[in-house]
Amino acid sequence: MKISIRFAVALAAVALSAASSTPPYDYYVSLYQWPATTLSDGRKMEHVTVYLGNNAFDGAAPAGQPFNVWMKAINASGQEVCSATDVQLPPIPTGKSWGAYEFRVVYPKSTLVLGGKVRAPNVVKTTTYAISAMVSPEHPDGDRKTSNNYASQSFTFTAGGTASCETVPRPTFH
Repeated sequence: MKISIRFAVALAAVALSAASSTPPYDYYVSLYQWPATTLSDGRKMEHVTVYLGNNAFDGAAPAGQPFNVWMKAINASGQEVCSATDVQLPPIPTGKSWGAYEFRVVYPKSTLVLGGKVRAPNVVKTTTYAISAMVSPEHPDGDRKTSNNYASQSFTFTAGGTASCETVPRPTFH
């Protein structure tokens, strides 16, 4: 009788543990600076994209957990230029990612007319912006590798533009 009671208690503990654990997933954040582009109106834009995703691995859940996310940009003087925050977003499917936010610096059309010819200025000043982002799942116990939930990096930009943080619409995952 003692053995069957112990066995029943052990079995109940294992069942309770399995029922309360969060299925495994692996959210991550990464940052990428794109080459400068020229907009249709002639202005120039430089930007860094903040990517959010859920790595695929053997035994992964079909999707992660609901999550919160933030990103911010700090200028060379140490002042926050802009930020973006979203809370209780729906889970990211396993193996999917998207550029969720962009830090953009847009510059006015700038040309210098010398001797009747349009020329770009020879001296280009630069500045740095530190971009940071973090994904915070509501149930982090299932997140397989939490060290990739945060990213922070300094990027060099041409000085003098207008900075902003933009939210990019989430795609429909198939």
